[in-house]
Order: sequence, then C-alpha cells, then structure tokens
Amino acid sequence: MKNNTPISAAKQRLRIPALWVHLGFSGEPKTSCRCPWRDDHKPSFSVSHQPPLMQGCQNRRQLRALVEQMCIGCFSGMATERLFDSSAPDFHGEGDESNAWNLLRDNSVTPRGCRFVGDDVYVGYLQRLRVKAARFVQRQRPAIDALAEALLAKETMIGAEAMAIVRPLLL
Repeated sequence: MKNNTPISAAKQRLRIPALWVHLGFSGEPKTSCRCPWRDDHKPSFSVSHQPPLMQGCQNRRQLRALVEQMCIGCFSGMATERLFDSSAPDFHGEGDESNAWNLLRDNSVTPRGCRFVGDDVYVGYLQRLRVKAARFVQRQRPAIDALAEALLAKETMIGAEAMAIVRPLLL
C-alpha cells in the first residue's frame, strides 16, 4: 500500500543529490565520495539514503552541521514563498516543517539543554533555523528573482536549465 502522508511526500521531494548541489558541495554524493567538510584526497566518505545521512562524518559536529543545513533548506521554501506572498498560509510549509523535524529526530540532532523533542529549547532551536533560512533566502534574492522570471517566461524547465540561471548569482 502506498504511503500518502506529508512525510512521505517530503521524502520524495527532498533528494540528497539536489541538496548536495543546493549546499554547494563539490563532486557528487555516492557510497564512496570525498568529504565536503575536510581536505579529502581520496574518497573516504559515504552517503546513505537512510539515517544517518552521512556515514563518513568524522564526528557529531559534522553531522549536526549537515542536518542543520538541510533543515535550513527545508525552511527556505516557505521563506521564499513569503517573498512573493507575505500572507502565504503556514500550511504551505507543513511538509517542509515535518521533514525538518524528521531530519533532526532521525539523526539525533537536538540543541544543548533540550530535555525532549518539542520542549521550549527545541522549538527555539527550530525558530533559529527558520531565521537562518530567511536570511539565506534574502542573500539569494537575485538568484530567486532570476529563476522566478525565467519560470514565468518558460513555465517549465529541467534542473540543468535552472542551475544555469542561478549558479552565477548564488552567493
């Protein structure tokens, strides 16, 4: 039976190769690749599609950094939508919100002082990640505007076309 929950829909949209490009890592994610956080002269890093996301992380700090960047990517969707529609309803970001919660939970990433998932410390941590996403979107506004303009003119495009538009503008 097919699982039609918001979580499964988010998992379908959130693909590691796309995130790898979005985060600006060089190379490509594979079962054997170079680590994006250290000078890796030969492949000693592994990307898994099941948690934990990065099997080759040297330590929890690297895993935390990756998961936080992925959460910022999740929250960037709603922040981008609000650039164009400041009254966009919160439910438009529910899938991304759920995906961020799952990324944090599945990889055991919690803020210092958190007693349980959902306590005030945890909720504050998520809010700080949302603020970082909003700042990221503001910095990338020229690329977002260029892509939006191209999509209005063309209506559909493939990933390579989109990357050709935004890559020169990414900060």
